[in-house]
Formats: sequence, C-alpha cells, structure tokens
Amino acid sequence: MGVILELLGAPGSGKSSVRPLIEAHAERVGLHPIGAEDLPRHVAARTAMGRLVTRLVPASQRSRALWATYRVAGWWHTARFALANRRLSRHVIVSQRSRPAESLRGDRRVTYWFARHMGLHRMCATHLEDDELVVFDEGFSHRTVQLHAGPTESVDAPTVEAYVGMIPTVGVVHVATSADVCVRRVHGRGVWDRLADLPTDEVDAFVRNAHATSALTGTALREAERALVEIDNDTDVDTLVLDDRTLLELTVLMGRGCRG
Repeated sequence: MGVILELLGAPGSGKSSVRPLIEAHAERVGLHPIGAEDLPRHVAARTAMGRLVTRLVPASQRSRALWATYRVAGWWHTARFALANRRLSRHVIVSQRSRPAESLRGDRRVTYWFARHMGLHRMCATHLEDDELVVFDEGFSHRTVQLHAGPTESVDAPTVEAYVGMIPTVGVVHVATSADVCVRRVHGRGVWDRLADLPTDEVDAFVRNAHATSALTGTALREAERALVEIDNDTDVDTLVLDDRTLLELTVLMGRGCRG
C-alpha cells in the first residue's frame, strides 16, 4: 500500500505552494509522487477492469477509457468505503442537512465531492504501490472546511471534533497561516466564482470561519496523536523553503501511520 498524505489549511493558506515542496522531498527519500491530474487514471488502471482496458483498448483511446473506468470503479469504492465507515457517512449526511441555506453547501456540492473522495481514497489505499505517494489538497482532514464552515456559520467545535475522530488515519500536513494573511491572499488572487456575488464582508467571514475550522481540526488531530506536521506559511509563498527540521518531520510522516 502506498503513502497517502493530506494538506490541511484555510483558503489562502498556501497549500498549493507547499504541495510541490512535499512531493520533491518525497522523491529525495525514494517515493514516487502521483500528480492529482494523473491519479484517477493511474489507480483505475490497477483495477481488474482497468487492466483489461490497458490490454485491449488502443493507446489513442486509452486515456478516455481509463477515465470512464475510474468513474465506474470510483462509485463502487465509494459504496464499499461508506459501508465500512457508517458512522462517518451518517455524520456527513446529517450534518449537511442541518446547515443553513447560506452555508453554500448546495452551490459547492459538498456531499457529492465528499462521496467522490471516499471512492478515490479507497482506490488509492487499495491499488497504490509501496513506493508511491499521493498528496491530497482536499482530503478528509481539509474537507472539514467544506463540511462545517460557511459565511454565516460559527465554528461548532463538538461537530468538528466528532468528524475528526471518524476520518481515516493518514499523514496530515497543516499549512498554518494567519487568518489576516489568508484573507489578503484570497482577495489578491481573486474570489472563487461561487462567492463572487457575496459582499466582501461575507467572503472575509467565510475565510475566517474556514481558518478557525482548520485550526480546530489541526488541534483535534494533534490531541488524538495522529501523524501531523505543521508548516508556518505566513511568509511569501514564492520564496517558501522547508527547513531541515520540517523535512525530517516530513520524512517521519511519510513512514508512519499514513499508509492507506
């Protein structure tokens, strides 16, 4: 089974900037990172159906066929994951039904994308080789933001902590950035289309609520003694360099408690 890592952090924290640094270090310690764009087809090719596709479908059509394979196999793995993690599945359904309309849960298709990730996670846990690594920008730990944070929602600590206690045990890299920096970066790069119609103060509230939820998730993971590394990213993301201590912590993270 391969190594599965997840990034945790509020919008604007710089997860996308940290990810290539983690993948570069993984290569230095002998792991082979699988990029997000290639991952669905990569694991689909390892399934029984994918092996047939690889053998029988012409190369010119193989990419499309493997994507279709992933779509089918992914839902099968979603169902298997949901059955094996009934408490988590029930928590997600119940908590999303109780959220207010202004939470944007419908606009963001929160439950749908959570279900898709359940399947992809299980496919990775089943089909990655020992020396392969995948880093999820929006794994189970980060999805606490989509599940529990919105423009008008206060952070519900018991709900978040209950969720954290049910998610799979994988390595988590918490990109810890101050709320003010996150807000500034979000406005600097441009607000997402789904938030474009919101007043500026509600966009800021969403980012700050997401920041509080991410921080609470990191604390819950730490208290549960999950495999966790924290990276301070208040600096310029274009010049971010991981120090020797962080690199050592990442090496340990990649070797303990984070196998799918």
